[in-house]
Amino acid sequence: PRSRDEVVRSLIDAAYKMDERVGGRIRSLLGGARAPSTVKAYKSALRSFREWQSSGPEERRRDELASAAVFLARRSNGVEATSLATFVSALAYERFGRKPEEAMEWAILDEMVKAQRRGTAANVQEFASTQDVRTLLECLPRTSWPQWRKDRAHVLLMLLFYGLLRVSEAVALRAGDVEAGGEFWTLRIRKSKTDQESKGSSIYIGREERFDAALSRCSQRQIHGYVLATTEGRMWSPSAAASEVRKICVFTGVRSLSPHSFRRGGATSALDSGTDVNAVRRRGRWASL
Repeated sequence: PRSRDEVVRSLIDAAYKMDERVGGRIRSLLGGARAPSTVKAYKSALRSFREWQSSGPEERRRDELASAAVFLARRSNGVEATSLATFVSALAYERFGRKPEEAMEWAILDEMVKAQRRGTAANVQEFASTQDVRTLLECLPRTSWPQWRKDRAHVLLMLLFYGLLRVSEAVALRAGDVEAGGEFWTLRIRKSKTDQESKGSSIYIGREERFDAALSRCSQRQIHGYVLATTEGRMWSPSAAASEVRKICVFTGVRSLSPHSFRRGGATSALDSGTDVNAVRRRGRWASL
């Protein structure tokens, strides 16, 4: 099916051929059918869907409504029902309503949203696993993001899971706080939740080729000192970083995970691999585990 923009352009072309200069009115009337904030939310929901479609096999683009049902199932792991409902509404808006001959396909999408609202969808696991992190890192290169954003996401996930950093500590990290050693990176945490006097502490993350390259590029592009910076080089906010983590989860099909779930999951993984509990506690700067 044609996109909404394609339909609008087609109508404007038709009006021109009819010797009517009403293109602006057509665009205004069809573009003003929803509030600007609603249209923005719709575009965001559809963008994620289109990226998922384009990143996979041709079958994802063969039948849009069947593809939408699979996409909803994929997103349902840890996503609120309102998010799924927004996507379904966005799809109907994009397609200029629900066609009678598509009644069953739309009913399927509605049932999935209702099930999510009733809480019958799968429960979200609390902590991230090593496999989750591997999956996310392997899928990052396939996103359509610019390289600097992929690097930032890669470094963030590594800091949360293997460094056991809080998201507030990760975004506050400066280039001067990072030092490369023979086998490890030394990261200086200037201030944390349990260190309000700013005495500081150091943590160590093993060196690895892809992480080394991403961290080096992040450090080199910093303007105002921050390793994980915004587009303008400013300090990234913890909430924006948390949102980025969830976007990566959506793209890869991993259940929705918070930054804290990576930190706790990293601690659990370290303990399971035989790391001493006190060493994990010190690395995570916890009073107790």
